Amino acid sequence: MNTNTYGPFLLDYKGYKTPAEFGEGYYNFITPAVVEHWDSRFTKDGAKVLAELPVKRDLAYGPKSTNTMDFFSALDHPETAPTLLYIHGGLWFLSDKKDTHCLAPGYVRHGVNFLTINYSLAPKVDLATIVKECQTAVAWAYTHAGELGIDPHKFIVSGHSAGGQLCTTMNSTDWPKFQAGLPSDLLKGCVGISGFYDIEPTPGTFVDEGAKVPHDQYRTYNSIRNIRPKLPPVLLIIGAKESSLLQQQTQGYALKYREAGNEAETKVVAGEDHFSVLYEMNRSASSLHHDLIAWIKKHT
Repeated sequence: MNTNTYGPFLLDYKGYKTPAEFGEGYYNFITPAVVEHWDSRFTKDGAKVLAELPVKRDLAYGPKSTNTMDFFSALDHPETAPTLLYIHGGLWFLSDKKDTHCLAPGYVRHGVNFLTINYSLAPKVDLATIVKECQTAVAWAYTHAGELGIDPHKFIVSGHSAGGQLCTTMNSTDWPKFQAGLPSDLLKGCVGISGFYDIEPTPGTFVDEGAKVPHDQYRTYNSIRNIRPKLPPVLLIIGAKESSLLQQQTQGYALKYREAGNEAETKVVAGEDHFSVLYEMNRSASSLHHDLIAWIKKHT
């Protein structure tokens, strides 16, 4: 355990001791120009997807305008296909489910339903609210599976960046405790992508300045702290060009997960960064895409 003056933390980080250093790690080489490039591409490709694929938009799982999700059904036999419940990233205070529409084809054309979740953003709400909204969305999808025409026993949760923290939190949720009548094995697995799996170093960073999360919540909803035995398997994907901080969090989470007796697999994707890895995952000709679809189907 790291016992420097900033901490202590659950992982023994190499090269990160101060808020400024952790901030650089979370910054992850994402310049304004990089964000502008990918935002433009997500918007352009997402619009094309909406024009080509059938979708049920803005399904309400709660009372707020932000409590909605979009559902893209698998093109073949959606009623027996696995369903991926996807949670977008954006440091908890940016982005929207519409930025994930571009990912749908890689799933629905290969036998996986794609359900993408929206949630309220910080700092208008705190992290506790965001987590509860995502849990409510997952529970809603399970209880309304019949209306969607999907199998509620084939759910995989996934998320990117801060969505990696949210999806691993979903994977650690005690579902019967959250809502009576839900099965403990509601989720069959979790795919984290370039995730923030240890968020206790966040105070004092630019992420904290934007999200303004009460600092005790970084501990309460820290994915690595909420690992316990008998959790569903995880697949953790990250681009090789990403920061050492996120690399250490990915491998550190996987190690702690295995130490608790759970199944964890990691994939470091050569040549890819924090955003390009999403497209490589959905490129039908890539080995990563093949392995991802195979992993989802194996665990459902």
